[in-house]
Amino acid sequence: MSLSHPSFFTLCFVALSAATGCSSARDVEVTGTAAPAPGLSTKGAVIVEVFDLADAEDPKLVGTTKPDAAGKFGSKFTVEGDTLRLRAIDDADGNGGCTDGELWGAVEVKVTDDAVKDATVELRALPCPK
Repeated sequence: MSLSHPSFFTLCFVALSAATGCSSARDVEVTGTAAPAPGLSTKGAVIVEVFDLADAEDPKLVGTTKPDAAGKFGSKFTVEGDTLRLRAIDDADGNGGCTDGELWGAVEVKVTDDAVKDATVELRALPCPK
């Protein structure tokens, strides 16, 4: 089969598609605020984890962001689903995750027009998620 044969190009396209997979992934701008509930205060840097819920049984961590001093955050993440879980953690011990005694909170949000705007995550004194 020559390189100019139509079957060769079809075969290459199929092989490339199989290797890269078909994906509905797109960049989504996520903005919002992560702040402690009234009467509580943070003790460390707040981290916001973003999970793609395209497969609700197996949420996929797609990235993290750090809010500014006022608790505002904004970043782009590559996601496939239309629902995200935003989980904010007051990482007082600096280990990058939730440790018992640290404030945290989570919210599920819908993606609209490739964006999540003005999401609010309230951090509370709760047992860490598993």
